[in-house]
Amino acid sequence: MKKELEPLIQLDDIYGVIAASTDGIIIESATRKEIDEETAAALTAKVSKEVADKTGIKRNVLSIIKGEKGYLIFIIKKDFVLGVIGGNDINLGEVKQILRKVAERIQGILSG
Repeated sequence: MKKELEPLIQLDDIYGVIAASTDGIIIESATRKEIDEETAAALTAKVSKEVADKTGIKRNVLSIIKGEKGYLIFIIKKDFVLGVIGGNDINLGEVKQILRKVAERIQGILSG
Protein backbone atom coordinates (compact mmCIF):
# COMPACT_ATOMS: atom_id res chain seq x y z
CA MET A 1 0.00 0.00 0.00
CA LYS A 2 3.02 2.28 0.38
CA LYS A 3 3.03 2.90 -3.38
CA GLU A 4 -0.46 4.39 -3.06
CA LEU A 5 1.00 7.20 -0.93
CA GLU A 6 3.73 8.09 -3.45
CA PRO A 7 1.70 10.64 -5.46
CA LEU A 8 1.23 12.67 -2.26
CA ILE A 9 4.66 12.36 -0.66
CA GLN A 10 6.29 13.43 -3.94
CA LEU A 11 4.49 16.79 -3.99
CA ASP A 12 6.45 19.93 -3.13
CA ASP A 13 6.64 20.86 0.56
CA ILE A 14 4.90 17.68 1.80
CA TYR A 15 6.53 16.33 4.97
CA GLY A 16 4.47 13.22 5.54
CA VAL A 17 1.42 11.19 4.57
CA ILE A 18 -0.32 8.90 7.03
CA ALA A 19 -3.18 6.46 6.53
CA ALA A 20 -4.59 5.49 9.92
CA SER A 21 -7.57 3.61 11.24
CA THR A 22 -10.31 5.77 12.68
CA ASP A 23 -8.92 5.00 16.13
CA GLY A 24 -5.40 6.18 15.24
CA ILE A 25 -3.53 2.97 14.40
CA ILE A 26 -1.12 3.46 11.48
CA ILE A 27 -2.08 1.52 8.37
CA GLU A 28 0.71 2.96 6.23
CA SER A 29 2.89 6.05 6.17
CA ALA A 30 5.53 7.81 4.15
CA THR A 31 7.64 10.73 5.37
CA ARG A 32 10.35 13.06 4.10
CA LYS A 33 10.97 14.87 7.40
CA GLU A 34 11.31 13.68 10.97
CA ILE A 35 7.71 13.18 12.10
CA ASP A 36 6.41 11.21 15.06
CA GLU A 37 4.12 9.11 12.91
CA GLU A 38 2.25 7.46 15.78
CA THR A 39 1.42 10.79 17.39
CA ALA A 40 0.47 12.29 14.03
CA ALA A 41 -1.81 9.32 13.28
CA ALA A 42 -3.47 9.50 16.69
CA LEU A 43 -4.01 13.27 16.47
CA THR A 44 -5.34 13.09 12.92
CA ALA A 45 -7.79 10.37 13.92
CA LYS A 46 -8.87 12.32 17.01
CA VAL A 47 -9.42 15.56 15.11
CA SER A 48 -11.22 13.79 12.27
CA LYS A 49 -13.50 12.03 14.76
CA GLU A 50 -14.36 15.37 16.38
CA VAL A 51 -15.12 16.89 12.97
CA ALA A 52 -17.31 13.92 12.04
CA ASP A 53 -19.12 13.91 15.39
CA LYS A 54 -19.75 17.66 15.44
CA THR A 55 -20.91 17.90 11.82
CA GLY A 56 -22.76 14.60 11.67
CA ILE A 57 -20.92 13.81 8.45
CA LYS A 58 -19.12 10.55 9.03
CA ARG A 59 -17.15 10.11 5.80
CA ASN A 60 -15.80 11.86 2.74
CA VAL A 61 -15.06 14.94 4.85
CA LEU A 62 -11.99 16.83 3.70
CA SER A 63 -10.58 19.24 6.26
CA ILE A 64 -7.74 21.73 6.13
CA ILE A 65 -6.08 23.01 9.28
CA LYS A 66 -3.66 25.88 8.76
CA GLY A 67 -1.02 26.62 11.35
CA GLU A 68 1.84 29.07 11.56
CA LYS A 69 4.31 26.59 10.05
CA GLY A 70 2.12 24.63 7.67
CA TYR A 71 -0.92 22.49 7.08
CA LEU A 72 -2.64 19.33 8.20
CA ILE A 73 -5.05 18.18 5.52
CA PHE A 74 -7.10 15.03 5.99
CA ILE A 75 -9.98 13.14 4.52
CA ILE A 76 -12.25 10.84 6.50
CA LYS A 77 -13.30 7.63 4.78
CA LYS A 78 -15.40 4.73 6.03
CA ASP A 79 -12.60 2.73 7.65
CA PHE A 80 -9.66 5.12 7.80
CA VAL A 81 -8.33 8.66 7.77
CA LEU A 82 -5.75 9.84 5.27
CA GLY A 83 -3.70 12.82 6.41
CA VAL A 84 -1.05 15.01 4.83
CA ILE A 85 1.36 17.23 6.77
CA GLY A 86 3.07 19.95 4.80
CA GLY A 87 4.65 23.34 4.85
CA ASN A 88 3.24 26.72 3.94
CA ASP A 89 4.20 26.43 0.27
CA ILE A 90 2.07 23.41 -0.64
CA ASN A 91 -0.35 23.73 -3.54
CA LEU A 92 -3.69 23.20 -1.77
CA GLY A 93 -5.68 22.51 -4.93
CA GLU A 94 -3.24 19.86 -6.10
CA VAL A 95 -3.03 18.25 -2.67
CA LYS A 96 -6.83 18.09 -2.31
CA GLN A 97 -7.27 16.55 -5.75
CA ILE A 98 -4.62 13.88 -5.24
CA LEU A 99 -5.67 13.24 -1.62
CA ARG A 100 -9.19 12.35 -2.79
CA LYS A 101 -7.89 9.99 -5.51
CA VAL A 102 -5.44 8.25 -3.18
CA ALA A 103 -8.13 7.88 -0.49
CA GLU A 104 -10.46 6.21 -3.00
CA ARG A 105 -7.73 3.75 -4.05
CA ILE A 106 -6.93 2.90 -0.43
CA GLN A 107 -10.64 2.45 0.35
CA GLY A 108 -10.83 0.00 -2.56
CA ILE A 109 -7.84 -1.96 -1.23
CA LEU A 110 -9.24 -2.11 2.31
CA SER A 111 -12.72 -3.07 1.11
CA GLY A 112 -11.58 -5.60 -1.44
